[in-house]
Amino acid sequence: MTNIGERITLARKQKLFSQAQLSEVLGVSRGACGQWEQGHAYPNVQHLIEIAKVLDIQLEWLATGRGEMAYSSEIKEAPGHYQASMPADEQLLISYYRKMNKQQQQALIKLAKTMPQC
Repeated sequence: MTNIGERITLARKQKLFSQAQLSEVLGVSRGACGQWEQGHAYPNVQHLIEIAKVLDIQLEWLATGRGEMAYSSEIKEAPGHYQASMPADEQLLISYYRKMNKQQQQALIKLAKTMPQC
């Protein structure tokens, strides 16, 4: 991969995220993700860190193209690693939950407990 846009696109597609889903998780416009992927703009450092977490990839690979894209199988607790096999919609829900304050999280848990068991 020669540029960061290609690396973002590859990682996003491997995680089965649409641009809209990734932009929503990151709290940026879909256009911003498109600009990054097309190479017309570059994500800031905080967005790079978040992209790496959300897509479960190495930050160095994302930023520079050096090293391995994925975490080594020897690393048991890589950021987001437990989510690797989750569908994109479940990952999206987790990302929303993490952005909530404690009161919102508790309200969501209370609501979930009232739902019939599947």
